[in-house]
Amino acid sequence: MTVNDIPPWAEGWAEHLREAARQLGFVDFLAFMNAHVGEPYGKVLRVLRMHLGYMVPLMQLQKLHMHEAIVVGKGREAAKDSLVRTLRQELPNGWNTGKQCQERRAWARAYWVLPSSDATEAKKMKAVADSVWDELQAMNPPDNWCPATPNDPIIEAAFARGWSGISMKASTSDF
Repeated sequence: MTVNDIPPWAEGWAEHLREAARQLGFVDFLAFMNAHVGEPYGKVLRVLRMHLGYMVPLMQLQKLHMHEAIVVGKGREAAKDSLVRTLRQELPNGWNTGKQCQERRAWARAYWVLPSSDATEAKKMKAVADSVWDELQAMNPPDNWCPATPNDPIIEAAFARGWSGISMKASTSDF
């Protein structure tokens, strides 16, 4: 199969990714993502691309990760994982280390993939994410801080203080 055989958003794209996860030995796509918890999305995507032998848009990986998490009631956990993945991508040397760290923090916030199943929920989610991000910044993490997992104490504290009032629902037939 080549990249030309499956257009980026062709019908069945999600099932192709789910099947790839099963072929790689995981019970489902979320188990595959959990095996790579905290790793930048680009790194995880390379695993899928190597297995499939064709390009997969990063957006599909992110969208399916959030969708599958919402379906099983793990949207908050997926949001934490996504934040860690993004911080590790954008700030690999630490929160306040290296050139343009403020700009890279802004990119991390902008690229943070959030779980939501519709436009109304997305607006609520943005407000909750802004609150979590504000808490994270207020904690003023150490210069070399870059979380390895969603269970990092600073990530946990930011979510404990900033995450509230969001309930996510998704249908298993959304894709």
